[in-house]
Amino acid sequence: MINKLVSLLSTLIVFLICTGSVFAQPFAYVANVSSNDVSVIDTSTNTVVVPSIPVGTAPEGIAITPDGTHAYVTNANSSDVSVIDTSTNTVVVPSIPLGSSPQSIAITPDGTHAYVANVLSNDVSVIDTSTNTVVVPSIPLGSIPGGIAITPDGMHAYVTNVLSNDVSVIDTSTNTVVVPSIPVGSSPGGIAITPDGTHVYVTNVNSGDVSVIDTSTNTVVVPSIPVGTAPQSIAITPDGTHAYVANFVTNDVSVIDTSTNTVVVPSIPVGSTPEGIAITPDGTHAYVTNVGSNDVSVIDTSPNTVVVPSIPVGSNPGAIAITPSPPPSQFINLSPNTATNYLLTDHTVTATIDIDGIPEPGVFVTFEVISGPNAGLVSIPDNGECSPNDDCRTDADGEVSWTYTGGNRFPGTDMIVASFFSEISEMVEESNTVEKIWVRPPINTPTLSEWGLIAMGSILGIVGFMVMRRRKMTA
Repeated sequence: MINKLVSLLSTLIVFLICTGSVFAQPFAYVANVSSNDVSVIDTSTNTVVVPSIPVGTAPEGIAITPDGTHAYVTNANSSDVSVIDTSTNTVVVPSIPLGSSPQSIAITPDGTHAYVANVLSNDVSVIDTSTNTVVVPSIPLGSIPGGIAITPDGMHAYVTNVLSNDVSVIDTSTNTVVVPSIPVGSSPGGIAITPDGTHVYVTNVNSGDVSVIDTSTNTVVVPSIPVGTAPQSIAITPDGTHAYVANFVTNDVSVIDTSTNTVVVPSIPVGSTPEGIAITPDGTHAYVTNVGSNDVSVIDTSPNTVVVPSIPVGSNPGAIAITPSPPPSQFINLSPNTATNYLLTDHTVTATIDIDGIPEPGVFVTFEVISGPNAGLVSIPDNGECSPNDDCRTDADGEVSWTYTGGNRFPGTDMIVASFFSEISEMVEESNTVEKIWVRPPINTPTLSEWGLIAMGSILGIVGFMVMRRRKMTA
């Protein structure tokens, strides 16, 4: 029996690991070009939790939706896109046919569309992610479009053209090229946009440097920042302060300070022929795919040193994408859950608000009796009802209390809720519902000794009355 339980638990653990449900985000998804699959790395443990998710032929590019629910993979040789459900790590859409040899892919910030650069047909296709169908088959571009990135406002897509040595700009509202090509270095490949959307960083493979474009004028403001040999992918930290560049031939990563556009770390040695690079949502680590050594290196961005030299993945890993961090959870709790009071007395409830377990001060809370004898009663700020802050805002511990009087003369049960407007969800969030039971005060019943005193008093009263009456009659 024990062996069966152990076996069952082991099976359950393996299942949970394979689906990724027991691990906290984020995960790194790696496209393995030669093994035609995707590997999944748990970045909290730096271990491969899903060795192989089969996709199309020669997966070159990968992008993850902003909500982290799906990964879109471009398959160069089968000229299509596969869609992975990240909750189960299974392919839910095997093939979305596209142009010839799709390579890079980027998803709009609202998650509604995916833009794919097709290398051999020299164009970009647009996928509607709600239907997973191609809504714009072809936006003509320069020669051999390689990398693609979308501005944070979702208004423009920037595409590198490898053979024409320039960058094209697409207006995503019209899906047309809006400006003449922007000349950069020789054989531009990788591309990334700063979080504030003001600058585009482009790696130039043959000239071994990085060009910087000002998005307000769509002109090159920094023609050349020398890096390693044959720079491939580029990624910018979430705070926008640094750009990390994977150098294919020199087997290292260069780090650029975006405030000065100078290289502050010329070389961080990684594996063999690094190609793809992605940075965790908190900016603490950079993950680099090494094509030649079939593994992933992990860089700690604080000291800019490799902390994990090798995480083995599939064959010829190229593109890599990391799931976004889940949004912070803002929670409100109301207590006590239940209480009983006499009519016409005071009752106090306390609301507690936290974000991921950390108390949230200064939040305005509304209390309301939603049903019961006092239904419709609502807290009034600055009226002496809330404490410790009379304005009904939470204190340093994330707490605020409301006191009201059970003014109805009939017993019953009040149901009470508290609510606040969450700036995270941008909607009103309600607490759990608590109850307040109102009862009549008890009627005091005399004890046996008290009944005796009452009887004795009554008898003495009667005797006294009779004595007084006799005296009057005698007189």
